[in-house]
Amino acid sequence: MTNEREKTKKLALKFLKEHKTAVVATASRSGEPEAATLFYAIDGDLTFSFITDSKGRKFKNLRENPHAAIVVGTGPDVMTIQCGGHAEIIDYLKDTDRAEKVIRKVIDNSKLHGNPPALPVLMNPDVELGVFIVKPEWMVMLNLEYEKDPEGYKHEYSKVLP
Repeated sequence: MTNEREKTKKLALKFLKEHKTAVVATASRSGEPEAATLFYAIDGDLTFSFITDSKGRKFKNLRENPHAAIVVGTGPDVMTIQCGGHAEIIDYLKDTDRAEKVIRKVIDNSKLHGNPPALPVLMNPDVELGVFIVKPEWMVMLNLEYEKDPEGYKHEYSKVLP
């Protein structure tokens, strides 16, 4: 990896860790799109973790078609990260420890207050959770914030991954 690519990856990771919500876009088997904002957590290798209601369209779409696109940074600053990859469903009953670690990471990253902190998806006591991770296959970053970040500014998308 070149020094420029390493620098871009570090900037991207810093940006992703500073944010707590993303727009996740999915499509049904027949191609009908759906996008929703949700809380996420990010790992050092740029893997996203999120949870959703297992009765919702996002869960159904990802079960039928695991391709997902993710956008972080929707304004007001003109800096954004876009990526895509395959979503992996973590089966809560078969891999409870792993699923609970993901849920805890997402809750911790949400920075919501309360006792206990509650994500909207957790506010319904009858909800069955869908627990997901997405390791992006591609990722780009756009930073048009010259005044705030002259070092990271680029007039075009910077490739973060692959």
